[in-house]
Amino acid sequence: VDRRRREGGMTRHWSRGSSQRHLKHLAHAPHETVLVAACLVFLRQQGCLAWRMNVGGAKFGRRFVRFGVRGMADILAVKSGRAIFVECKRHPNAPTIIQEEFLQDVREHGALSWVVYSVEELERQWQEVWGCLR
Repeated sequence: VDRRRREGGMTRHWSRGSSQRHLKHLAHAPHETVLVAACLVFLRQQGCLAWRMNVGGAKFGRRFVRFGVRGMADILAVKSGRAIFVECKRHPNAPTIIQEEFLQDVREHGALSWVVYSVEELERQWQEVWGCLR
């Protein structure tokens, strides 16, 4: 399914068949949200089930509802039964202490977890574990 969303004057493609040129264009955009989208495209191209994880809360009437876990990574993916958590950052931003603790906790339980500043960095991390790109 090719879902497209208009954002900031640019169309983001969510299909598995997005072109490498489009992926590289997304990777060098100035906003972290766009980096997350580009990383999702890359992970899906590698055959992962991948989605964006939203964390926060909202007030409904008098009740405050929290969703997600504090510090949770931006992306959760699954490949061959293995969980992968990716925290996307733009320079000079660094992960918070809570985010670092979350990534360490999931690593201790057998998941892969990475902090990336570009799609190229995600590709390098991917190749270290899986050895190849699709």
